[in-house]
Amino acid sequence: MISRCYAHADSGSATVSGLGATGGLVGANNSVRKKQVPMIRFCWAEVNVSSTHPNHSGINPADNGNPYNIKYGGIVGCNENGTTFDSHASGNISEGDRVGGLAGCTIDGAIIRCWAAANVSQGISSTAWEGGIGGLTGRVDGKLPPVWAGSKAVVLS
Repeated sequence: MISRCYAHADSGSATVSGLGATGGLVGANNSVRKKQVPMIRFCWAEVNVSSTHPNHSGINPADNGNPYNIKYGGIVGCNENGTTFDSHASGNISEGDRVGGLAGCTIDGAIIRCWAAANVSQGISSTAWEGGIGGLTGRVDGKLPPVWAGSKAVVLS
């Protein structure tokens, strides 16, 4: 669990850049273990998040045919099988294919009581894979983590 954390640069704007799942605090909030749901709670990020290769759309065979350059969010790049709650983000979130102010994507996860005040822009998009862009999360898919015992991924803000 990540709790009560804060990312900010006192001398100006901080930038986090990466290739893949990239977030202002965490790249990926996920777990493959049953009934162990990773959590991010009471966190705040005031950072800029971008790709190190904004035009790279080569296919990553280890990621279900998605491009390497996806999943960018103000708090977390991909909230997969995880829960993020009572958190917020601000900054500029850019590049990639799944781009959101708080999370690039939420797959089999939950976002609860969160908000984002971010400028969000996609760097690549294609109909060959499932992307998305949003003020809070770029893409929501799947079901809730086991601890929530639900049937559909959820975003409650």
